[in-house]
Amino acid sequence: MASVPLLTTKLYSPPPRPDLLSRPRLVRRLEEGLRPGHRLTLISAPAGYGKTTLLSEWVAQTDRPVAWLSLDEADNDPVRFWTYLIAALQQVEPDLGRGIPEALRSPQRPPIESLLTPLINQIATLVEPVVLVLDDYHLISARQIQEGMTFLLEHQPGTLHLLIATRADPPLPTFRLRARGQLDELRSDNLRFTAEETKAFLNAVMGLDLTPEDAHVLEARTEGWIVGLQLAALSLRDRDDTSEFIAAFGGSHHYVLEYLIEEVVRRRPEPVQRFLMETSILDRLCGPLCNTVTGESDGDAMLTHLHQRNLFITPLDDERRWFRYHHLLTDLLQNLLRKERSPEQIRALHRRASDWYAQNGMAIEAVNHALTTKDFDRVAELVEQNSLAMVTRGELSTLLRWIDALPQDLALSRPWLCIHQAWPLTFAGKRGAVEPLLQQIERHVSPDDAAPEEKEILGHVAAMRAMLCTMHGDMRQAVEMAHQADELLPTGSLGPRSVISFAFANAYYAQADLAKAEQALTEKLETGRASDNLWILVRSLCDLADLRVIQGRRREALDLVQEALQEAEQRRARQFGTVGYVLVKLGELLHERNDLTTATGYVLEGIDLMQGWQQPYELVSGYTVLAAVRQAENDAQGAMAALRNAEEIRKRHPDYYRLNHLVRLCRVRLHLSQHGAEEAARQAQEARLGETGPRIYRERELIALAHVLVAHEKWDEALRLLAQLAETAETEGRFGRLIEILVLQAVAWQGLGDTARALTALERALTLGEPEGYVRVFMEHGEPMARVLRKAVRRNIAPDYVSRLLDALGVEAEEPAPTSPSPLFEPLTDREVEVLRLLGEGYSNRQIADALFITLNTVKKHTSNIYGKLGVRSRTQAVVRAQKLGLL
Repeated sequence: MASVPLLTTKLYSPPPRPDLLSRPRLVRRLEEGLRPGHRLTLISAPAGYGKTTLLSEWVAQTDRPVAWLSLDEADNDPVRFWTYLIAALQQVEPDLGRGIPEALRSPQRPPIESLLTPLINQIATLVEPVVLVLDDYHLISARQIQEGMTFLLEHQPGTLHLLIATRADPPLPTFRLRARGQLDELRSDNLRFTAEETKAFLNAVMGLDLTPEDAHVLEARTEGWIVGLQLAALSLRDRDDTSEFIAAFGGSHHYVLEYLIEEVVRRRPEPVQRFLMETSILDRLCGPLCNTVTGESDGDAMLTHLHQRNLFITPLDDERRWFRYHHLLTDLLQNLLRKERSPEQIRALHRRASDWYAQNGMAIEAVNHALTTKDFDRVAELVEQNSLAMVTRGELSTLLRWIDALPQDLALSRPWLCIHQAWPLTFAGKRGAVEPLLQQIERHVSPDDAAPEEKEILGHVAAMRAMLCTMHGDMRQAVEMAHQADELLPTGSLGPRSVISFAFANAYYAQADLAKAEQALTEKLETGRASDNLWILVRSLCDLADLRVIQGRRREALDLVQEALQEAEQRRARQFGTVGYVLVKLGELLHERNDLTTATGYVLEGIDLMQGWQQPYELVSGYTVLAAVRQAENDAQGAMAALRNAEEIRKRHPDYYRLNHLVRLCRVRLHLSQHGAEEAARQAQEARLGETGPRIYRERELIALAHVLVAHEKWDEALRLLAQLAETAETEGRFGRLIEILVLQAVAWQGLGDTARALTALERALTLGEPEGYVRVFMEHGEPMARVLRKAVRRNIAPDYVSRLLDALGVEAEEPAPTSPSPLFEPLTDREVEVLRLLGEGYSNRQIADALFITLNTVKKHTSNIYGKLGVRSRTQAVVRAQKLGLL
């Protein structure tokens, strides 16, 4: 997976200048602010108060490990911000945050809280506390970043101290930290020069020879404002009329600055003036970049000269290769530039800067310069050149911000721009928003054009359509689109090619061609390993696990899911949204083993990780599995709440076939468990269960329909359906499905009183299920299954396995045998005996129906038969007569 190119100069504190005034009182104050219990030191003051200079002096003197990050406006992209923050921490401890940048760059980026949790846990294990300095934090405005920083502050371990320098108070919970005594603050009043510092700065540092009176006047006029003093000192260096200048010096900061900048800049030689103005458009300066912008060849020499003359320029690395101007100087130099140069001349400077950045792999800086001058054609070119890498890195916020800045007509006329607007929408399943973009692309790119770029563009279109088709159940079209994409995309286009494998695998799976599905998934897995893409990797392993489940190979499925979890943990990505789906799959497999407590923990953790992940199928899967687990725990309310959550997501994606399928199945099964066969049958009919859809999903729905028929005691109808399902499932190797079918057949044959066939079906189900640890598939049929299992005990069929299943059901292995033949002319059936027993225990008709998983009408029918065979007319008479006959 491509990494974000880093400017390493952002990760180094500026080296302290030997000719600047040392400020030991403030250095001590910073050191004292790091005492145990303090979380944050906030240095908040307007420009020109020496915040960065003070920090660089403290860094040079402290013995503590310090991670430094200089921020700029481009860092408002969450991926870029957190990647740089982790890179800063890794300057101190290389293992901190390992794996998080990769997850940030995933198209399915998890919530930032999920990413910060493992980072916080890692920091908490540090032996020596670390200080993280964030300089120029006022440039960060993105809400997502502020939310992440708030989370970090609120869960900050004692081994981390944050030190933030800013021109304005950040939107962070400083009030809470202040109330708890966990905040230290330095503001303008703390930072301004005292009278003694002013005198020392002007005379000892700046080399002036001012009288105490003149120094006092300057200190009073500037109120200790450091940049004002520095500008005044620079103006005074070459003057003979010192006292007159100081006497005239005054006004607000804004006017003082303009006046002093005029004084400082205008007194430089003309080449220096020109260099200062033309390079003021740059956030960071190096010799080659300055040469490109100015058209000269003396960039390195000029930067050295400015640094030696202390003209508001700060080195950004120890080699003195990169510098930056003081922010105030930049603003005022740009004002001068606008006064003296035409808009076209200024645009030319930005174009040259943009070209240099583009040639040196700094796309963000290149685009920002093009945007400054509204050179939208240039922006479009740069976006097209860099968008693939940015999508791979997950820098979608920046990419979409650039595209949004373009005129709509231009954005829609550039195919690559449309493609990279469409991909995030495709992953979110938003077909209605994607298709207009794809059609717009096709209006500009001819399928008859054999040029490689046009073929690649159309390959992306086909890959997106293939993925959308699988989501919406159109598997034939999905295969066709996937083949098109396969022919059009170059072999090195790993991201879209993984989507091709995804589409093939899902289409073949839906058509019940498991061999081809497995081949496609294996290819997808290899792509994930080759690109080190965690999402492709774990999703491929989970999809392979689904194949194993349908084949009845649950142990292998469990191994694959655990391998996926291992891959994530090796990358320290356990807390990522990508891993949430893995945990849900693990919970689903443990649910079948009846390990409900562990299953619940995994599923809840998985759902929590997937919140905000923009992957509807994975989240709906989580809620439907949770519903099944809650129902198995006899938590009916919890099960229905999980179903409601799944239905809310489904409503937002009404055409997403797989979501509808999952929700339909879940709803019918819950109603069957909670409200009986009649309500489940109504739900099945309303959902048209098993009537439409791809073959593999229709088969699963028909098995659920057979379950409803069995519960409804429609034995013959159920058995006819099950016979058809069993034949195809066995012939095509879907033994996981066959186990479900055989269990239902056993219950149905038992309902008809055909014990021999019931045991034949059960024995086959036990033979297939025992090696793989099946439990819940038997348990969900309750007492009817217990009766068949008891008979299996008498026949010595799989005795250990049957004993474990009976224990799980909570029933005894043996039923009390009748002491004498029935005295009745027409004996009661087994089911009538069960109903009679419950009548004797005082059960209502409704309670009997629920206990035996039969309908209320069926209970009434059995009760009528009992009365007729016993020769009685009421419940009480039936119980008394049965007791006399020894039937109860």
